[in-house]
Amino acid sequence: MILRLLIVCLALILPACVGAQHSGTQGPAAVSPQLFEVPTGREKVNIPVWWIPHDAAQATLVIFSGGPGSLGPNNNDALNGPRTWEGHPGTPFMVWDWKLVHKAGFNIAIVGRAQDQPSLRLVHTLHRSSAEHSREIRNVLLHLKQMAPEDIWLVGQSAGTISTANAAIANPDLIAGQVLLGSLTHLGKATGPRGPIPSTGLDYGEIRVPTFLLTHSQDACVGNLPEDARDNFAALTNAPRKELVFLSGGRARGNDPCSLQHYHGLPGLEEEVVTRVDSWIRASSSE
Repeated sequence: MILRLLIVCLALILPACVGAQHSGTQGPAAVSPQLFEVPTGREKVNIPVWWIPHDAAQATLVIFSGGPGSLGPNNNDALNGPRTWEGHPGTPFMVWDWKLVHKAGFNIAIVGRAQDQPSLRLVHTLHRSSAEHSREIRNVLLHLKQMAPEDIWLVGQSAGTISTANAAIANPDLIAGQVLLGSLTHLGKATGPRGPIPSTGLDYGEIRVPTFLLTHSQDACVGNLPEDARDNFAALTNAPRKELVFLSGGRARGNDPCSLQHYHGLPGLEEEVVTRVDSWIRASSSE
């Protein structure tokens, strides 16, 4: 009789334990980035995208890295993807700390550099602001629309904001808005250590989607000084909703003001940035 009772108890308990264990593996911690490629429209050239879905997503964030747009030192090598993101100078924290972003309730699409583009920063800057780049990003956005129904928000950091603003201007029909972290998209006649920096040619007045600019009050990177951020904000004359926020604090490392380890990359403020972006997107979606 006692043995029979034990068997019955185990029969009732074990399925619950297995079910709990199974459901636990479906949480954010168990999700891994998946690599796929989208044709650019140029022969035999694709653009790599790392996809991290969320089973209860409020929106899809399409994230663009800074610098030359590399995803780690080997750029688009799937075998050297997530493991190499952290610490790479052009990789924003929203990429290497994607679990923090994912936890806030977002699908994440991390866009790499097209396979035919060089790793030279200034050369790729010109491509980022081109009509050709906006078309290849449109291909990515259309692909993502088929994968997930949620609204798409573009997120760029540093030079990645050039891709973001360019795509926002060209594809307002496919996105709900954009977030610019340390925007370098309105360079004008900025001059860096190696000479004049080419103007992106992007007109913020052509942006017609909600735009959230977030930067550090001590950002000393050429093209994103506090006065540059205010110029960017003022130029958003047709954005239906806009906001500029200056953050303070954090921890800067190194002597390169344009490094994402310096104030330009908002180090030490990761949780505050994600909280503010999350709140801003929720507020925009409710209007």
